[in-house]
Amino acid sequence: MADNDHRCLVLEHWEYGRRIASQKLRAWGMYMPEDELRSLVGLALCEAASRYEPKRGAKFQTFAYYHLLGALTDSIERSRRQQEVNCELDLIEAESAQIEASDEGAASSPETLLLHLEAKEKINQASAGLNAMQRQIIQKYFIEDEPVRHIAEELNCCHSHVSRLKNKAVTSMRKAFSGKRELRQL
Repeated sequence: MADNDHRCLVLEHWEYGRRIASQKLRAWGMYMPEDELRSLVGLALCEAASRYEPKRGAKFQTFAYYHLLGALTDSIERSRRQQEVNCELDLIEAESAQIEASDEGAASSPETLLLHLEAKEKINQASAGLNAMQRQIIQKYFIEDEPVRHIAEELNCCHSHVSRLKNKAVTSMRKAFSGKRELRQL
């Protein structure tokens, strides 16, 4: 298909895509800002148009529907994972700040010092399970706020590989944190 054909498909199905995306988000009880929704619909329709093969017999509307559904679920899952990791990183920052504050205060009780040493150990253990590349990816993605695509370019890797490593690192850190919480509750 020519670029002009792709553009026509996107324009013809723009309102349909926006309506479907809005309906699905309402049905799932989710909210997405309007500008983000427009971007997601536009990108999903452009990708669907570039991959669409009319020879296979499916209507573009059907093809675009499933492509849009996939883009919506991916976006929601990314957002959910981002929120979880942000919570974990906030916990690390808070514990680090407590440790630094206690290190500066000379008149700390032995109990306070012990709690801070345990918190410091927890942070070290959570990040110790990561390899150097995973630590670097976590640093760049969550602390320096770099997109995965830029990180992949810097590390001379493909986007999907960096994304998988990031997800593995987050899962490892989450397991390390949840294991420590379970011990703390005992």
